[in-house]
Amino acid sequence: MNTVGRQVLRTLAVLVVLQVLTSFVGAWLLGRMTPAVERILVENERSLEAVERMALALADAKHVAEARSRFVAALEIAEGNVTEEEERVELRALRDRHEAAFAGDRRAHDRVAEALSRLGRINRDAMERSNQEAQRLGLAGAWVVALFGVIGLLGSVIAVVRTRRRLVAPLRVLADVVTDHARGGSHRRCPRTEGGELGEVLGNVNELLDRIERAKPKLESIDPREESLLRLLDAREEATWILDASGSVKAANAAALDALATEPELRARLAEAVAAGSFEGAKVTAVRGGALIERA
Repeated sequence: MNTVGRQVLRTLAVLVVLQVLTSFVGAWLLGRMTPAVERILVENERSLEAVERMALALADAKHVAEARSRFVAALEIAEGNVTEEEERVELRALRDRHEAAFAGDRRAHDRVAEALSRLGRINRDAMERSNQEAQRLGLAGAWVVALFGVIGLLGSVIAVVRTRRRLVAPLRVLADVVTDHARGGSHRRCPRTEGGELGEVLGNVNELLDRIERAKPKLESIDPREESLLRLLDAREEATWILDASGSVKAANAAALDALATEPELRARLAEAVAAGSFEGAKVTAVRGGALIERA
Protein backbone atom coordinates (compact mmCIF):
# COMPACT_ATOMS: atom_id res chain seq x y z
CA MET A 1 0.00 0.00 0.00
CA ASN A 2 1.32 3.46 -0.89
CA THR A 3 2.01 6.26 1.59
CA VAL A 4 -1.14 8.24 0.79
CA GLY A 5 -3.26 5.11 1.14
CA ARG A 6 -1.70 4.27 4.51
CA GLN A 7 -2.26 7.82 5.76
CA VAL A 8 -5.95 7.77 4.80
CA LEU A 9 -6.36 4.27 6.26
CA ARG A 10 -4.73 5.31 9.57
CA THR A 11 -7.02 8.33 9.82
CA LEU A 12 -10.13 6.24 9.22
CA ALA A 13 -8.91 3.54 11.64
CA VAL A 14 -8.41 6.06 14.47
CA LEU A 15 -11.91 7.48 13.99
CA VAL A 16 -13.52 4.03 13.84
CA VAL A 17 -11.67 2.83 16.97
CA LEU A 18 -12.78 5.89 18.92
CA GLN A 19 -16.40 5.38 17.88
CA VAL A 20 -16.30 1.67 18.76
CA LEU A 21 -14.73 2.39 22.17
CA THR A 22 -17.39 5.00 22.92
CA SER A 23 -20.16 2.54 22.03
CA PHE A 24 -18.69 -0.31 24.09
CA VAL A 25 -18.07 1.88 27.15
CA GLY A 26 -21.61 3.24 27.02
CA ALA A 27 -23.06 -0.27 26.68
CA TRP A 28 -20.90 -1.58 29.56
CA LEU A 29 -21.96 1.21 31.91
CA LEU A 30 -25.62 0.71 31.03
CA GLY A 31 -25.15 -2.99 31.73
CA ARG A 32 -23.73 -2.14 35.14
CA MET A 33 -26.70 0.08 35.92
CA THR A 34 -29.29 -2.59 35.07
CA PRO A 35 -28.72 -4.83 38.17
CA ALA A 36 -28.95 -1.85 40.52
CA VAL A 37 -32.22 -0.67 38.98
CA GLU A 38 -33.58 -4.23 38.91
CA ARG A 39 -32.78 -4.65 42.59
CA ILE A 40 -34.75 -1.51 43.42
CA LEU A 41 -37.75 -2.43 41.31
CA VAL A 42 -37.94 -6.17 42.03
CA GLU A 43 -36.07 -7.51 45.05
CA ASN A 44 -36.45 -4.83 47.73
CA GLU A 45 -39.87 -3.75 46.50
CA ARG A 46 -41.13 -7.32 46.93
CA SER A 47 -39.81 -7.48 50.50
CA LEU A 48 -41.42 -4.15 51.39
CA GLU A 49 -44.73 -5.35 50.01
CA ALA A 50 -44.47 -8.49 52.18
CA VAL A 51 -43.73 -6.33 55.27
CA GLU A 52 -46.82 -4.21 54.55
CA ARG A 53 -48.98 -7.32 54.23
CA MET A 54 -47.67 -8.73 57.52
CA ALA A 55 -48.25 -5.42 59.28
CA LEU A 56 -51.85 -5.27 58.02
CA ALA A 57 -52.46 -8.89 59.01
CA LEU A 58 -51.06 -8.20 62.50
CA ALA A 59 -53.32 -5.19 62.85
CA ASP A 60 -56.35 -7.32 61.86
CA ALA A 61 -55.44 -10.17 64.23
CA LYS A 62 -58.38 -9.54 66.55
CA HIS A 63 -60.98 -8.82 63.88
CA VAL A 64 -60.21 -11.05 60.85
CA ALA A 65 -60.07 -14.82 61.10
CA GLU A 66 -57.73 -15.35 58.15
CA ALA A 67 -55.28 -12.66 59.34
CA ARG A 68 -52.84 -15.29 60.62
CA SER A 69 -52.78 -17.17 57.31
CA ARG A 70 -52.20 -13.89 55.45
CA PHE A 71 -49.30 -13.12 57.80
CA VAL A 72 -47.71 -16.54 57.21
CA ALA A 73 -48.09 -16.23 53.42
CA ALA A 74 -46.42 -12.82 53.42
CA LEU A 75 -43.70 -14.11 55.77
CA GLU A 76 -42.90 -16.93 53.34
CA ILE A 77 -42.57 -14.40 50.51
CA ALA A 78 -40.15 -12.31 52.60
CA GLU A 79 -38.12 -15.41 53.57
CA GLY A 80 -37.81 -16.36 49.91
CA ASN A 81 -36.63 -12.90 48.89
CA VAL A 82 -33.73 -12.18 51.28
CA THR A 83 -31.41 -9.55 49.76
CA GLU A 84 -29.62 -8.35 52.91
CA GLU A 85 -28.02 -10.44 55.66
CA GLU A 86 -29.63 -8.25 58.35
CA GLU A 87 -33.04 -9.44 57.20
CA ARG A 88 -32.43 -12.97 58.45
CA VAL A 89 -32.38 -11.93 62.11
CA GLU A 90 -35.71 -10.12 61.83
CA LEU A 91 -37.31 -12.88 59.77
CA ARG A 92 -36.26 -15.42 62.39
CA ALA A 93 -37.87 -13.30 65.09
CA LEU A 94 -41.07 -13.06 63.05
CA ARG A 95 -41.12 -16.81 62.51
CA ASP A 96 -40.54 -17.55 66.21
CA ARG A 97 -42.95 -15.02 67.74
CA HIS A 98 -45.84 -14.56 65.35
CA GLU A 99 -47.81 -17.47 66.86
CA ALA A 100 -47.68 -15.89 70.31
CA ALA A 101 -48.47 -12.47 68.89
CA PHE A 102 -51.62 -13.76 67.20
CA ALA A 103 -52.49 -15.63 70.40
CA GLY A 104 -52.64 -12.34 72.27
CA ASP A 105 -49.19 -12.14 73.89
CA ARG A 106 -48.53 -8.41 74.17
CA ARG A 107 -44.74 -8.69 74.43
CA ALA A 108 -44.65 -11.00 71.41
CA HIS A 109 -46.91 -8.57 69.51
CA ASP A 110 -44.55 -5.67 70.25
CA ARG A 111 -41.51 -7.74 69.27
CA VAL A 112 -43.14 -8.70 65.95
CA ALA A 113 -44.04 -5.06 65.25
CA GLU A 114 -40.46 -3.97 65.96
CA ALA A 115 -39.12 -6.71 63.69
CA LEU A 116 -41.45 -5.60 60.88
CA SER A 117 -40.30 -1.98 61.34
CA ARG A 118 -36.63 -2.93 61.20
CA LEU A 119 -37.22 -5.26 58.24
CA GLY A 120 -38.84 -2.42 56.29
CA ARG A 121 -36.02 -0.01 57.22
CA ILE A 122 -33.39 -2.55 56.09
CA ASN A 123 -35.03 -2.83 52.66
CA ARG A 124 -35.52 0.92 52.30
CA ASP A 125 -31.85 1.49 53.15
CA ALA A 126 -30.89 -1.14 50.60
CA MET A 127 -33.06 0.58 47.98
CA GLU A 128 -31.41 3.90 48.76
CA ARG A 129 -27.95 2.40 48.40
CA SER A 130 -28.95 0.79 45.10
CA ASN A 131 -30.41 4.07 43.93
CA GLN A 132 -27.21 5.94 44.80
CA GLU A 133 -25.12 3.30 43.06
CA ALA A 134 -27.28 3.59 39.94
CA GLN A 135 -26.92 7.38 40.04
CA ARG A 136 -23.13 7.14 40.42
CA LEU A 137 -22.91 4.72 37.54
CA GLY A 138 -25.16 6.93 35.41
CA LEU A 139 -23.10 10.02 36.20
CA ALA A 140 -19.83 8.19 35.62
CA GLY A 141 -21.19 6.78 32.37
CA ALA A 142 -22.25 10.22 31.18
CA TRP A 143 -18.79 11.67 31.94
CA VAL A 144 -16.97 8.73 30.34
CA VAL A 145 -19.10 8.89 27.19
CA ALA A 146 -18.61 12.67 27.10
CA LEU A 147 -14.85 12.18 27.53
CA PHE A 148 -14.71 9.70 24.68
CA GLY A 149 -16.86 12.06 22.63
CA VAL A 150 -14.36 14.88 23.22
CA ILE A 151 -11.46 12.55 22.40
CA GLY A 152 -13.26 11.52 19.23
CA LEU A 153 -13.84 15.17 18.31
CA LEU A 154 -10.19 16.05 18.94
CA GLY A 155 -9.10 13.00 16.96
CA SER A 156 -11.35 14.03 14.08
CA VAL A 157 -9.97 17.59 14.13
CA ILE A 158 -6.38 16.32 14.21
CA ALA A 159 -7.11 13.87 11.40
CA VAL A 160 -8.68 16.61 9.26
CA VAL A 161 -5.78 19.01 9.94
CA ARG A 162 -3.19 16.33 9.10
CA THR A 163 -5.05 15.38 5.94
CA ARG A 164 -5.29 19.01 4.85
CA ARG A 165 -1.61 19.66 5.63
CA ARG A 166 -0.16 16.49 4.13
CA LEU A 167 -2.58 15.77 1.29
CA VAL A 168 -4.92 18.62 0.36
CA ALA A 169 -2.41 21.49 0.71
CA PRO A 170 0.29 19.90 -1.53
CA LEU A 171 -2.34 19.10 -4.16
CA ARG A 172 -3.58 22.69 -3.97
CA VAL A 173 -0.03 23.99 -4.47
CA LEU A 174 0.48 21.58 -7.36
CA ALA A 175 -2.72 22.82 -9.02
CA ASP A 176 -1.69 26.46 -8.54
CA VAL A 177 1.79 25.89 -9.99
CA VAL A 178 0.43 24.12 -13.06
CA THR A 179 -2.26 26.81 -13.53
CA ASP A 180 0.31 29.61 -13.23
CA HIS A 181 2.56 27.92 -15.76
CA ALA A 182 -0.33 27.54 -18.19
CA ARG A 183 -0.96 31.27 -17.81
CA GLY A 184 2.66 32.15 -18.47
CA GLY A 185 4.21 32.17 -14.99
CA SER A 186 7.16 29.97 -15.84
CA HIS A 187 9.31 30.52 -12.73
CA ARG A 188 7.10 29.13 -9.93
CA ARG A 189 7.89 25.62 -8.66
CA CYS A 190 6.38 23.18 -6.15
CA PRO A 191 7.98 23.08 -2.67
CA ARG A 192 9.18 19.54 -1.96
CA THR A 193 8.08 19.28 1.66
CA GLU A 194 6.35 15.88 1.47
CA GLY A 195 7.76 12.40 1.18
CA GLY A 196 6.31 9.34 -0.49
CA GLU A 197 4.26 9.51 -3.66
CA LEU A 198 3.33 13.17 -3.26
CA GLY A 199 6.99 14.15 -2.92
CA GLU A 200 7.80 12.19 -6.08
CA VAL A 201 4.93 13.83 -7.97
CA LEU A 202 5.98 17.33 -6.91
CA GLY A 203 9.59 16.63 -7.84
CA ASN A 204 8.59 15.22 -11.23
CA VAL A 205 6.41 18.25 -11.95
CA ASN A 206 9.31 20.58 -11.11
CA GLU A 207 11.60 18.61 -13.39
CA LEU A 208 9.02 18.70 -16.19
CA LEU A 209 8.61 22.46 -15.84
CA ASP A 210 12.40 22.89 -15.91
CA ARG A 211 12.60 20.87 -19.12
CA ILE A 212 9.87 22.99 -20.70
CA GLU A 213 11.71 26.14 -19.67
CA ARG A 214 15.00 24.86 -21.11
CA ALA A 215 13.26 23.84 -24.34
CA LYS A 216 11.87 27.30 -24.96
CA PRO A 217 13.54 29.05 -27.92
CA LYS A 218 15.87 31.84 -26.84
CA LEU A 219 15.22 35.21 -28.31
CA GLU A 220 18.58 36.52 -29.55
CA SER A 221 17.90 38.58 -32.64
CA ILE A 222 14.99 40.69 -31.42
CA ASP A 223 15.78 44.33 -30.93
CA PRO A 224 15.95 45.44 -27.27
CA ARG A 225 13.14 47.86 -27.99
CA GLU A 226 10.78 44.87 -28.20
CA GLU A 227 11.59 43.68 -24.64
CA SER A 228 8.19 44.88 -23.45
CA LEU A 229 6.66 42.27 -25.76
CA LEU A 230 8.68 39.56 -24.04
CA ARG A 231 7.43 40.60 -20.61
CA LEU A 232 3.85 40.34 -21.77
CA LEU A 233 4.34 37.11 -23.68
CA ASP A 234 4.08 34.71 -20.74
CA ALA A 235 1.00 36.50 -19.41
CA ARG A 236 -1.04 35.88 -22.57
CA GLU A 237 -3.48 32.97 -22.70
CA GLU A 238 -3.61 32.92 -26.54
CA ALA A 239 -0.86 31.09 -28.39
CA THR A 240 1.75 33.69 -29.32
CA TRP A 241 5.06 33.28 -31.19
CA ILE A 242 7.93 35.62 -31.96
CA LEU A 243 9.93 34.65 -35.05
CA ASP A 244 13.01 36.10 -36.73
CA ALA A 245 13.29 37.00 -40.41
CA SER A 246 14.23 33.43 -41.37
CA GLY A 247 11.06 32.02 -39.76
CA SER A 248 12.75 30.45 -36.72
CA VAL A 249 10.78 30.57 -33.48
CA LYS A 250 12.69 32.68 -30.97
CA ALA A 251 10.10 32.86 -28.17
CA ALA A 252 6.67 31.45 -27.39
CA ASN A 253 4.29 31.24 -24.46
CA ALA A 254 2.97 28.01 -22.92
CA ALA A 255 -0.05 27.74 -25.22
CA ALA A 256 2.17 28.29 -28.26
CA LEU A 257 4.60 25.57 -27.15
CA ASP A 258 1.69 23.18 -26.68
CA ALA A 259 0.49 23.96 -30.18
CA LEU A 260 3.97 23.29 -31.61
CA ALA A 261 4.05 19.95 -29.80
CA THR A 262 0.64 18.82 -31.06
CA GLU A 263 0.84 20.21 -34.62
CA PRO A 264 4.06 19.05 -36.33
CA GLU A 265 3.42 21.12 -39.49
CA LEU A 266 2.79 24.33 -37.55
CA ARG A 267 6.46 25.39 -37.45
CA ALA A 268 6.68 25.42 -41.27
CA ARG A 269 3.41 27.35 -41.57
CA LEU A 270 4.68 29.95 -39.11
CA ALA A 271 7.85 30.41 -41.15
CA GLU A 272 5.74 30.93 -44.26
CA ALA A 273 3.57 33.44 -42.39
CA VAL A 274 6.64 35.59 -41.64
CA ALA A 275 7.34 35.90 -45.34
CA ALA A 276 3.70 36.26 -46.38
CA GLY A 277 2.72 38.60 -43.57
CA SER A 278 -0.48 36.66 -42.89
CA PHE A 279 -1.58 33.48 -41.13
CA GLU A 280 -5.02 31.90 -41.22
CA GLY A 281 -6.77 32.25 -37.84
CA ALA A 282 -4.02 34.45 -36.40
CA LYS A 283 -2.82 38.02 -36.34
CA VAL A 284 0.65 38.72 -37.75
CA THR A 285 2.45 41.86 -36.58
CA ALA A 286 5.77 42.75 -38.13
CA VAL A 287 8.55 43.56 -35.70
CA ARG A 288 12.10 44.49 -36.50
CA GLY A 289 13.85 41.45 -37.84
CA GLY A 290 10.83 39.14 -37.61
CA ALA A 291 7.14 38.90 -36.72
CA LEU A 292 4.77 38.51 -33.78
CA ILE A 293 2.01 35.97 -34.48
CA GLU A 294 -1.02 35.81 -32.18
CA ARG A 295 -3.55 33.03 -32.70
CA ALA A 296 -7.11 34.24 -32.17
